Amino acid sequence: MKYPIAFTLLLHITLFSVSAQTEPNYRVYYDTINQAELRVFELNFHEAYNTYKQAFSTFEKRHLNDLHNASLCAIVIGEHAQAKEWIMEMITKGVDINTLNTRYFKKLPEPMWEEIRQSNSSLRAIYLSRVDSSYMAILDTLRAREQDWLIKRRAKESYDSLVYGHAKVLHALISERGIPPVPIFNRHHLPLDVLLHHFGLRNQLKFPKENGIELNVEPYRSMDFSRYDLEPLLRHAVFNGDLSPQFLGLAMSHSEVDSTRQLGGFTLCADLNTKTITQESASEENLKQIDQYRQSIGLESAHDAAKKNIKIALYFNQESFPFDVHIRGFKEIGYNLKVMKTLEPINEEFHTLAKKSISVIIETEEFFLKNNGFRIKRNSDKEDISIENNQDLLKEFRFSQSIVSYFIIPESL
Repeated sequence: MKYPIAFTLLLHITLFSVSAQTEPNYRVYYDTINQAELRVFELNFHEAYNTYKQAFSTFEKRHLNDLHNASLCAIVIGEHAQAKEWIMEMITKGVDINTLNTRYFKKLPEPMWEEIRQSNSSLRAIYLSRVDSSYMAILDTLRAREQDWLIKRRAKESYDSLVYGHAKVLHALISERGIPPVPIFNRHHLPLDVLLHHFGLRNQLKFPKENGIELNVEPYRSMDFSRYDLEPLLRHAVFNGDLSPQFLGLAMSHSEVDSTRQLGGFTLCADLNTKTITQESASEENLKQIDQYRQSIGLESAHDAAKKNIKIALYFNQESFPFDVHIRGFKEIGYNLKVMKTLEPINEEFHTLAKKSISVIIETEEFFLKNNGFRIKRNSDKEDISIENNQDLLKEFRFSQSIVSYFIIPESL
């Protein structure tokens, strides 16, 4: 089904770019990218492409994963010249051309790939000219120290003292020199592991009792983490277009137990008795809190994040879930609720039957997802492109998959 881009959204983007040319707030950019990603999961690659192009024409700073996804859309619908341009921009942001040797990236015509390869050295030089080696060296040192502490299994108090000391270094570094202009840690601008450790300690200190921390003893008594908390700096970076909301959300979620600062998630149940897909989620009040928090760091709503999960888009939905295939498979191995209730969880028969049920689920899913091809009309030529497997194509996109749990309830008899 085709969903047109909301006129109001495009008008919002246009007005925003006029009124905030000096320092645009990237909230609108992230909202637009979210719309493009939703179109991808509806397999509407033409409209996804147009939405990416609109965002890129309005905002100067394009995140690497967005360029990656936009390039794939362009290739699929036959906009080869634009795909080449975006791929070359990705190389100036540090992407190794060899990592794009995937099934659908290879559908870009070979003459264009040859042009990209011939320009690769000069494009790579642009990237290297923007890498601050001294900045990177400081972060590499922090990573090495933390990994050494973890490998040697030092006492928690000792490790936390190290992370607290590093918080001071990080805060000063980012305050004075900002976020690196290009990714320098694979596809990230900052080392994710170091940020996870930073926010892990920060979040544990907010709830010391739950984490077994005594604030009235050293080293915690001398810690004033609020002075070196990176959250304000990184939030500013997100809305200045220098850091992705997904990276910030992932980093800040480490060891977070505050119910008002959760990224959310849903549980989907496929009930073979009623042949229905049901969704379990937090209360409406909690979902509002979750969405408020997600929006405050630039993320889409929890519901939109769930829609961009491959299994939800292609498998766990009421219209296409293969209920009957699962029912037949479970009957063949004698797996149902009545039988499972008669077995003790520690019983060998219980584990054997559980393993067989998992095999049925995996085999059914793999078979179903291998038989869902379709064709797409292209812009640049008269030939359509054949998509043999939706899942294979969607897996080439770089989306932050939401945390969704799945359960299949077998028949009662």
